[in-house]
Amino acid sequence: MKISDIALKIWAAQVVGTISSRAQFHKQFTSKANFLSYIESDTNVNNMVSQLTKEIADNTALDGVICIFDQEFPVINSTVTAKGDRPYLLFYKGDISLLHHLNNNVAVIGHTIPSESIKERERKIVSQLVKKQQVIVSGLAKGCDVIAHEECMRLGGKTIAILPSPIDQVLPKDHVEQAKQIVETGGLLISEYYAPPSNPRFEMAKRFIDRDRLQAMFA
Repeated sequence: MKISDIALKIWAAQVVGTISSRAQFHKQFTSKANFLSYIESDTNVNNMVSQLTKEIADNTALDGVICIFDQEFPVINSTVTAKGDRPYLLFYKGDISLLHHLNNNVAVIGHTIPSESIKERERKIVSQLVKKQQVIVSGLAKGCDVIAHEECMRLGGKTIAILPSPIDQVLPKDHVEQAKQIVETGGLLISEYYAPPSNPRFEMAKRFIDRDRLQAMFA
């Protein structure tokens, strides 16, 4: 798994509660040096770093974890959200570089129970986008989301699925195979969430809406 020291420390600080929200993180930690200075003597963070290091040693569900202070952190469309809503830590599997080219990414979302005419129109739109070598961004939800991913892959394109759940707990469960196929065809799964073995219970409240804001930021 690819993870920098700073990303690991930010992850640990999030787990123990030193980071309580995105807004608090962006307001309090304006630089890498500022963050490191703040948590330098935080025993809880340091202990969690050790615990997480052990937990991820044999983790195959993820390819990496990336934080806002990493040089490879993806480009964010700053016009669609307030700074306090921007992600600072992302978990991923697949080709993270797909998020580096913002103008190549198009979000395709819609009804969870689309009519046949909507499905037909969506497939035509996706086919034209793939012909223009655009990367399709969606949320792997039922209906229009999964149609967008599947049509893109069928035509040989690459697609990004932004999940409202940990990458190893794909929701809806019916789309686990599509998630695997996205990675196998050169695409990307990405999430703000991780449920470690030490804390398997995972609260989903509001995270479907949070996922939607990332679709706007990365497209």
